[in-house]
Amino acid sequence: MNKVLHISAAALLIFAVACNPWTVDEKYEISKLDKTVTVFPGATVSFEQEVLDMHIGELLGEATGPDSFLKVAEEYHPLFDEGDLYFRQDGSAKNITPNRDDLFNGSGEATFKNALAVYMVDVPGMLNVSNQYNLSNPCIALQIGTDWKQPMEMDVKLSVGGSPLSLTNIPLQALSSQTVYVSELGGFSKGAEGTSDAVLAGFAAAVSPLPYNITVSEVVLRGTGSPAYTPGTPLNLTLTASFILPAAFKAPSSFGSALAFSGVKVTPNSDQVKVGLSSISAHFEAVNTAPVAISITGQPNDSVSISFPTIQPGTLDAPATTEGDVVLTYKSYTAISSLVTDIAGSITSANAQLNDKQGIKLTIKSVTLPDGVELEFLDKKNNGEE
Repeated sequence: MNKVLHISAAALLIFAVACNPWTVDEKYEISKLDKTVTVFPGATVSFEQEVLDMHIGELLGEATGPDSFLKVAEEYHPLFDEGDLYFRQDGSAKNITPNRDDLFNGSGEATFKNALAVYMVDVPGMLNVSNQYNLSNPCIALQIGTDWKQPMEMDVKLSVGGSPLSLTNIPLQALSSQTVYVSELGGFSKGAEGTSDAVLAGFAAAVSPLPYNITVSEVVLRGTGSPAYTPGTPLNLTLTASFILPAAFKAPSSFGSALAFSGVKVTPNSDQVKVGLSSISAHFEAVNTAPVAISITGQPNDSVSISFPTIQPGTLDAPATTEGDVVLTYKSYTAISSLVTDIAGSITSANAQLNDKQGIKLTIKSVTLPDGVELEFLDKKNNGEE
């Protein structure tokens, strides 16, 4: 989550140092200022350089990766388009060895218990600071293996946040290995051999907003037809359950994070410093190809505040451009270090699939300082970081 700082208002000033040398305008672009904001007269440092190009997956920092619950779909992924973000957790493989006649006499011994338990507290990145997620098509994948290629039926019992859901009479093919995808809308099998979709009405609604836990409590297998077999002959059955959560959300969904201001030092450098309220203004342009609206506010603080226009959501096909001013207002220079910014992302569209190709490009146009104020950009070494 550290990389979310790159889009905070404080970080806009950090990235301004990327343009070197600086040039000083004689006059700030007054026509582009928010007329409700008073900008103190002084030097305007002008920029015309892209200072941020961040993919949406980078906003989650170290949450992504091959060993993480959160993943980025690779090329030719069987379920997702390349770059799509999704969450997946696999349960431990379960094994049972009922007699073959148990599949046909209704004894219920061909039953898997507690095949999967997913606890949302373990989800990294956005989800552990989420206050509302509405999901379009979550999925439970059930991979079944057998040493007897026999058509079967399957019943599944789920518990979503403590509420029961069930699906009965799911047909299974006469295969040694197959995967059934249980979801609200289907579409996971994509016609691949050895796969099928089972539609569970109400599943997406039950998982929206994300509950604390999701459990596959019972999977029962039954044989169909009248096959020939020797009574008492053991049958090997295996089951691996997985929870697959596409990063595809529908409105209203939101998430957020709180981050401390760092990386910038503001000090008076002459007797010209004005007494009382002061401010620093930066004019920026943001191009957003992610279907996420970004808003940045300062936590309540009597000594320092920040204003930032909402960065509008866009798409890869139709990027959205937001241009405006971010203003840092403070009563004293020491108060700046106590600023904490709240960053919130919201989904307003019907079905917003996040893809790592989406992101935000941000360009600093200029920075305006009060008279007699020095703005210092701290690198990692000077900022006490390794």
